[in-house]
Amino acid sequence: MTARAIRLLASASAALLSIGILGPVAVAPAAQADTTYTLQDVQKHGTAADCWSIVNGSVYNLTAWIPRHEGGQRVIIGMCGIDGSASFTGAHGPGREGAGEASRALSRFRIGAYDASSANFAATTNYPIADVAKHGSANDCWSVVSGKVYNLTNWVSTHPGGPGVITAMCGKDGTAMYTGKHGSSTSAGAALNSMQIGVLAGGSGATGNTGSTGTSSSKKYTMKQVRRHGTAADCWTVVGKSVYNVTAWIPQHPGGQATIIAMCGTNGTTLFRSKHGSSSSAKATLAGFKVGKVR
Repeated sequence: MTARAIRLLASASAALLSIGILGPVAVAPAAQADTTYTLQDVQKHGTAADCWSIVNGSVYNLTAWIPRHEGGQRVIIGMCGIDGSASFTGAHGPGREGAGEASRALSRFRIGAYDASSANFAATTNYPIADVAKHGSANDCWSVVSGKVYNLTNWVSTHPGGPGVITAMCGKDGTAMYTGKHGSSTSAGAALNSMQIGVLAGGSGATGNTGSTGTSSSKKYTMKQVRRHGTAADCWTVVGKSVYNVTAWIPQHPGGQATIIAMCGTNGTTLFRSKHGSSSSAKATLAGFKVGKVR
């Protein structure tokens, strides 16, 4: 073997040794540690333009999947910024058609692991109902459901049932509305739980059944007082024996604004019942606007 060939062989051997291929023991590259994200990290990415979600212990950046998802964009948008495990499993769980393909598609968007312990902080943070009332708009929406406080701001634009349902809960106790819409739904419950930020100071009875104005629902009003609130900008009505401030419901009402405006400043019992009958969903939504009883 020539001197040049020996030099080339030595050089090649050194190169192979440097990457761990030759030698007494093959040296594998060090495994990269999995990036871990908290619930609070995921909540910061809750829009269609920046969509992260948690699915079964992993965190995914689903932004690029939204326009490509065969089941429609809203399915993915509804998972943004929250724990979407129940939603994904409900549609693509074991035994369902296309489950394997959906799981493979999801895996392409994985960015790290989920720190489940990060969700526990909310159970020790207390908020009085007065603090919740300060966050009563679609752009800054807190609500109470069964004694727990939630920041629903991201859900306003991504809620599969439309923004109006969530906006109606902003700044107040939305227990009746939520239960009327979702009951014991596992999917909705998982999504809601991932938005919890604390608990209501004093427990679930601390709201005093407050309505949209924060006034106790035990307060009594005369029809003369109700008639003073007879415009679309300031709309009170009576249904049954209760008084409601439905101003915020006007732009959100699925049946159109005119129906609610027609009730402003009047006893709207007949009109409400003719439209909704015994609908538990409509009653639950209306309950969130209660401000008192009619004298």
